[in-house]
Amino acid sequence: MFNNLIESKAKRQGGASYTAVSTMLVASLIASAAYATQQVHQLNEKVKQEDVKFVDVKKEEPPPPKEEPPPPPPDQPVVNPPPKGFQTLTAPIKIPDVIPDIDLSKKATDEADFSGKGVQGGVAKGVVGGSGPVNDNQALFEFQVDKPAQVEALYKKALSLGATDEGPPGDRGDNYYGAYFRDLDGNKLNFHCWT
Repeated sequence: MFNNLIESKAKRQGGASYTAVSTMLVASLIASAAYATQQVHQLNEKVKQEDVKFVDVKKEEPPPPKEEPPPPPPDQPVVNPPPKGFQTLTAPIKIPDVIPDIDLSKKATDEADFSGKGVQGGVAKGVVGGSGPVNDNQALFEFQVDKPAQVEALYKKALSLGATDEGPPGDRGDNYYGAYFRDLDGNKLNFHCWT
């Protein structure tokens, strides 16, 4: 009964017209691809003109020349900077009988001035080889007391023992009341209080 299956019969293949149409279709696809490639190649070979725009950049104006300070007048001598060095403290010749209370929380001197480097009598901020004057207006020893009356009494006592005046008792601003003097060895001292 099933000697012949439906699919067992061979299908008839297209003839010469099918082959011709297929060949023409493949040929037109190849020609189109070749034409498109050629067009792209020609576009790439064209000289591209670039639009270049130049922008003016403002140049920064050079800073004005620094004005040098005018030279000192001929009658004023040029002062050399102080020498780089260190200070030395000497023991006082006369030691007072009463020593006031000392506030150890305050810095009395600049440690850099007592480093032992450089020349004796110089200062830490001096210049190597400098020969100018050393600013000796430094409060090397400060003694804090409680009241302005104590500042005045101690100042008078110091002067009576041979100290030289460096600034009488008075208000120095910012609630600071003080008096300055130098002992017999030239060390600068001060008594002060806060009012």
